[in-house]
Amino acid sequence: MKSYPIPCGKNTISLKIPDAIPVQGVESRKIAPVPDVRRAVEEALYRPIGTPRLRDLVRPGQTVALVVTDISRKLPQEIILPLLLKELAAGGIRKKDIRAVVAAGTHRPNTLEELKEKFGEVLHEISFVNNDAWNPGNLIHFLIFYGLNPASLLLDPCQTFGAILFVVGIRLPVDR
Repeated sequence: MKSYPIPCGKNTISLKIPDAIPVQGVESRKIAPVPDVRRAVEEALYRPIGTPRLRDLVRPGQTVALVVTDISRKLPQEIILPLLLKELAAGGIRKKDIRAVVAAGTHRPNTLEELKEKFGEVLHEISFVNNDAWNPGNLIHFLIFYGLNPASLLLDPCQTFGAILFVVGIRLPVDR
């Protein structure tokens, strides 16, 4: 029986699979980590590619929904969100007009302790809500188009809170 290490939160668990079961491993290509995350985020906010700065796209009085990753995604939100809030404030957006929607997908809701760990002090500055994908009565159905092809999109109503919807996340490989 072979043992495979599987990342699980802050730990690694060992998955034991009998030798008779075929296993194919897939690994992402290795890339160097960003040496200075804060500087990289500032660069992206101060000099976005092909679009005006975020502060120039928002207006005072607008509401903003920030869709953020849950505790299962390794993304330094505690660095990203304060810089993002600063940029929104420069555009006239008040913190009381910003809601962070934790995009847990089909994961369980994040606990208060997990939210504190993931988002740091920002948790006390703006409103946070866990989305609930398991409650179909709490989702809004949208018809969107990808090119000429229609597709359905289900959104948590909290994601429609904002006149501006901004997604802060990571892109995971998807088999199409």
